[in-house]
Amino acid sequence: MFKGKVFVLSLHRSGTRSTHHLLTDRGYSGLHWAGPHVEEASFADATPAECAERLQPLVEAHDVLSDVPFNVLFREYDALYPGSSFVMLVRPVTEWIASVREHTKDRPLDPFELMQYRPYVDAERATLAEYDDAALAQIWRRHGEAVRAHFAGRDCLLEAALDDAAGPAIARFLDLDPQARLPRLS
Repeated sequence: MFKGKVFVLSLHRSGTRSTHHLLTDRGYSGLHWAGPHVEEASFADATPAECAERLQPLVEAHDVLSDVPFNVLFREYDALYPGSSFVMLVRPVTEWIASVREHTKDRPLDPFELMQYRPYVDAERATLAEYDDAALAQIWRRHGEAVRAHFAGRDCLLEAALDDAAGPAIARFLDLDPQARLPRLS
């Protein structure tokens, strides 16, 4: 059984909901995506530290936090919750690009989605359709690099490929049933 909180740092569309279900199905309190619980528009111009502070009541109430904006607030949550565990599943970049394009289509990105993209590109865009594949690949690469650099030399981060071995890897990392499988969700 893990101690502390678990923050899922995977980019959205990279097994965040599956990881959430893997852990909540084992009795842990989880929150996947903060959007339904707060007024997202109020976060539009907030700094990462301000976002983490405003989300504090939600974080305090749950063991596992996944998806946006939690995945990009890893520096803040690492400082606020020493001893926590961090999980980052990585989907192959071409699959990730196809999935986020299908997920967002041409709708405006919400403030939490913008928080995920903003740190890794030079110019903010209102929709994902305004990003070319090279910019999305840069976001994918730079997020992974930022997470790895932040946790370098520490054992509180699990990075795993989003594949059939991900569930057992998460289970071993968090000292859960090693037979656990990551649910396949659409």
